[in-house]
Amino acid sequence: MGLGKTVQAISLLVALHEEVRAPDPCPHLIVVPLSVLRNWEKELAVWAPTFNVVSLCGTAEARKVGRFFVPSVCAVHLHG
Repeated sequence: MGLGKTVQAISLLVALHEEVRAPDPCPHLIVVPLSVLRNWEKELAVWAPTFNVVSLCGTAEARKVGRFFVPSVCAVHLHG
């Protein structure tokens, strides 16, 4: 914890976005535990404010049933 892994991953996505400069860049999928999902959203807002971030998360019931099979997901669509 506190080693900067989140910011390093975000900087990689930003670098890819800058390098490709495609008219319609493909989305990137980041799978994280629910406990850090909000932190990822906050860090993306700070370090990649032009990214369109969509967080997808199952209902409490779905998470209970499929706890090990349905992870919480933070899907990042790069467009700018």
